[in-house]
Amino acid sequence: LVNAIEGLPELIGTYLSYIFPKRNIMLILTGSKQFMDSQSFGTNHVSIHLENLSFSEMRDSFRSFPDYDLVTLYAMTGGDPNLLRHVDPGKGIRENIDSMCLSSDGIMFDLPLRRMMSHLRSPEAYCSLLTAISGGLTPMKDIVSRTSMGSSAACSTYLSNLVDIGIVEKEVPFHERNSRKGLYRISDIPTAFWTRFIQGNQSLIEFRGDEDLYGRIVEKGFEQHMQQVFREICVMFIKENPSLLDIDPGNIGRWWGQGDSGNEFIDIVVE
Repeated sequence: LVNAIEGLPELIGTYLSYIFPKRNIMLILTGSKQFMDSQSFGTNHVSIHLENLSFSEMRDSFRSFPDYDLVTLYAMTGGDPNLLRHVDPGKGIRENIDSMCLSSDGIMFDLPLRRMMSHLRSPEAYCSLLTAISGGLTPMKDIVSRTSMGSSAACSTYLSNLVDIGIVEKEVPFHERNSRKGLYRISDIPTAFWTRFIQGNQSLIEFRGDEDLYGRIVEKGFEQHMQQVFREICVMFIKENPSLLDIDPGNIGRWWGQGDSGNEFIDIVVE
């Protein structure tokens, strides 16, 4: 709507001033962080960025699930409240994944795609990029070779857009600023789940019949996906419980590079 009507945010501000010239009112507008930060509504306004729930916050709402199932739930939803409200605590985690992800009526079936389409054009190109980095931290040269974009410059433009809307993150080794060592990963957990398990299997899901799709689609690749999410949960734990580890976590990151025994990778580095 904002793209279709030029100057709409200012028009809203003027309209409110005309209707309520001397009234102290509060109007709550919701939208993506990128959109809300970029607009002026002709009046004083404050933007509040609502984060997803952390793992510990999510756990408090689903105490009926055992610990492993809670980690699995987080690996699917990333603590997104909009997704968590579709979780049925009376069902097992496998049944919830089946109904939310492996059904054409499920909330996760095309939600990440619809979210991207609300911000970006050429969704096919972005889906191709996401597939290229779905396995975890990926260097630019590998992304170029796995897509049909042909050059790192073209890939970089699309990746920058995904970074801007919070779906992808570029990481460099801890305490280094050399962007040539940068690796890309899908930082939005629901999008990572969708890209790995749903995106390439939508036709299969739509015409599934009585087939056990969890075993066919999710089970075989879930451990690798879980490894990446578990690292994020560990980082949250460090930030939330510094006294338990007797540290003051100022900066947290990863490190990779040449060590005494060749290429080395350290998942969590705390300073």
